[in-house]
Amino acid sequence: AYAFTHLSNVADRFRIHFRALSTSVSPDPLAGVQLYAHDGRVFVRGWDGPFALEVYDLQGRRVIADAFEAGEGHGGWVSGVVPGIYVVRYTTEQGARSAKLRL
Repeated sequence: AYAFTHLSNVADRFRIHFRALSTSVSPDPLAGVQLYAHDGRVFVRGWDGPFALEVYDLQGRRVIADAFEAGEGHGGWVSGVVPGIYVVRYTTEQGARSAKLRL
């Protein structure tokens, strides 16, 4: 039951519609993927398929771009960059993730 009252002289001011909604939200295939850095290197946890890895500085310039085959998804890349904060973008056929990391 639902009750609605209003203080107005206009009878058709509000119209409320009720209907059943279905939520068809697909599960995110990259929900378990984690990007993290340690000792100036980037690691990816939770993905074993092919992917691309891009590293951008905070001015938006791409510093590194590389592609990896299936099974190479555990990490240890991106050595030799100047220590600092970077945006790391991880792209697969299923979507993409970005993270701000200190390298």
